[in-house]
Amino acid sequence: LAQRMRQQCIEDRNVRLCRDARAEYELAATAYRGYLERYPNNPQGYELHYNLADALYWSTNYEQAATEYAEVRDSNVDDTYLAESARRVVESLKRIADRDVEEGRLVVRGEAPAPSGVPPSVQPVAMPETIQRLARAREIYLARVGPRRDTEGVRAAYDYNNALLLYWYGFWPQAEARFARIYEERCSGPQADVTGQVAWENLRAMAIATQDNDEIRRLATDVQERGCTFSAKADEIDCSKPDNRDKPVCRAGADLNALVYQDALDVYKQAGRARGTEQRLLYEQSATMLLAAVNANPDDRQAPVALEYAALALEATNRYDSAGQLYQRIIDEVGPREAADAEEQASLDAILANAHFKLAYTASRNFNFDRALENYRVLADSQRFAKSTDSGVQAKRADGLVNTAVLLERLQRYPEATAYYRRVYKNVPDPATKRNALYRIAEMEYRQGRYPQAIVGMREFIAVYGDDGEAGDLVVQAYWRVAQSWKARGRIGEYRPALKDVTVAYQRTGQPAGSVAAGYAAEARFILVDNEIDDFEKFEIKPGRPRTVDGYVNTVKKQIGSGGRQAQSIVDGYEPVFPYRRPRWTIASYVRQGRAYEILARSILNTPIVMPVDLQRVLRRADPVEREDYRLDFEDKVRQVLDDQVRPIECFAVARYALAARAGRAGSFDDEYTRIAIDRLQAYGDERIAECIAEAQAQDATFQGYVPGEFTRSPRGKPLEIRPGIAPPAITTERQ
Repeated sequence: LAQRMRQQCIEDRNVRLCRDARAEYELAATAYRGYLERYPNNPQGYELHYNLADALYWSTNYEQAATEYAEVRDSNVDDTYLAESARRVVESLKRIADRDVEEGRLVVRGEAPAPSGVPPSVQPVAMPETIQRLARAREIYLARVGPRRDTEGVRAAYDYNNALLLYWYGFWPQAEARFARIYEERCSGPQADVTGQVAWENLRAMAIATQDNDEIRRLATDVQERGCTFSAKADEIDCSKPDNRDKPVCRAGADLNALVYQDALDVYKQAGRARGTEQRLLYEQSATMLLAAVNANPDDRQAPVALEYAALALEATNRYDSAGQLYQRIIDEVGPREAADAEEQASLDAILANAHFKLAYTASRNFNFDRALENYRVLADSQRFAKSTDSGVQAKRADGLVNTAVLLERLQRYPEATAYYRRVYKNVPDPATKRNALYRIAEMEYRQGRYPQAIVGMREFIAVYGDDGEAGDLVVQAYWRVAQSWKARGRIGEYRPALKDVTVAYQRTGQPAGSVAAGYAAEARFILVDNEIDDFEKFEIKPGRPRTVDGYVNTVKKQIGSGGRQAQSIVDGYEPVFPYRRPRWTIASYVRQGRAYEILARSILNTPIVMPVDLQRVLRRADPVEREDYRLDFEDKVRQVLDDQVRPIECFAVARYALAARAGRAGSFDDEYTRIAIDRLQAYGDERIAECIAEAQAQDATFQGYVPGEFTRSPRGKPLEIRPGIAPPAITTERQ
């Protein structure tokens, strides 16, 4: 009854009948179990046990059904239902596993564990108990049910499914043995089917995962030589057709070709670890192998990568021209190449971008700026690279944009360079590059003599980056350019305040002493104070027509004191230049300080000697001879007093000139200020210089003593005389 109801429910697709049939099967199972318990030795017990298992199975009591089917399968009484019972054990356990998966109590792996370690290997993963029971039931079926009794034809499926479980749960040695047998049996011929293909693919996957290149090569060679179709009715496969690319025979060809590339890349990697001549030879060998692989199969997917590595290998051996030819080949061949998928497209874009960059870089090193500019512009302007999402391509594109701007600026193609710098400022994410781009735009205006535009550009830069701590040096330089632009325009009213802005910006941005920014600030400070010395050049002592000797003396003293205060004010004005620690302006300030006191000393020495009125009245009563003696005596005394006043002032000037000359010599500076210092020192002579430097040492113990002839310099156009006994050192040591 239960069987008829089940048959009817299947035909009519009547859910109620199926439910009723299951109930009838449950009743039948109960009846069979009760009968067997009462009559355990019934001669029909074997068949009744099978019927009990069947009733349990169709009533969905799969756990009990599996147990009863296993008793029938393992019975020694009869084997009539051996094959069917063994299969039903598998099916019952499969139903249990499927139900557990559906209800979330069981998770069955569907992929192999990831390999780890060096060399890579796979560790087994614990297999759930239900899956183990299912696999064991299949194994029993394979062991006890031969091919002749396998009426349902499930042996192959069981064998294959257990091999998959071993593969998925990391039992790779056992899985490999099964897959190898399945592949051997089902490669081609009447037994060929898709499981043979999957077995080969899994063998290949295991070899790839464990980086076993020898096994990959063996599998690829074997499947090609045997011409495996993995179908009993399939014809020979044509690998030239795109649809067949994933067929094992066709994939094997790609594997063999990839191994050729891999062998070459292995040599390339060995070269990276080698040194000297061995390294050069290995790089040359890898380049040769890679080019041979590309030439043998130029349409291979790995050909562009191989060309790139070949070029890199040639670069490593300093064969830049040959590498350049390969990069050009990449551009010619890879540029128009169509990718099969997005991944390959990204790879081609990266290789092409690198080729353009390398060509441009090499051309720039060889001063072929036109070629460099051409390739950098392709990187910067090509929509192909603009659309790429690859970070490496975008980095190359940004470099191309920046280098295009830099080259155009160097070639003095300023309008074009400005356009590219604007793009750099808007599009390049690197803050330092953006900052420099905005500054270069203004700098180019300055270099072209377009001073109004330069002022606008520099002020724009200051407005954006004035408070940026990383831009301090450029901010100071921008203020300096503004000042120089006002000077070039003859706008002195704006020039001097702009110079003050330079010094203020230097202090505000906290730039270090001795830096380039300090140089601009030092020069600005020097210029601001330097005009005062020009006015001081006109300083003179004018005693007028004194009425008395005391009046004459007081007038001269007063004017000398005034001149001294002016000179000291000028000297103090140059003091702020020294903390900037810029040699040129330190030397210039020493020279100017010395000059200020020299002007004062000159003015004192040139003081007019005027005979006071009271002394003239006395001299009128003397005879001519006495009158002349009195006059000469008065002038000598005045000269002596003035000379005593001048000596310390001159010594200060000498000390300052000595500091300037020594600083110039220490820094190998030879400019107008060092030359002035030397010329003025030579005017005093060795004895006077030594005396003044000794006085300076008395006041400052750190002041270096004078060496006779230290500041001697040959007159322009004449060689310096070398005293006897002095000769340059020998170039080499002479041996007897």
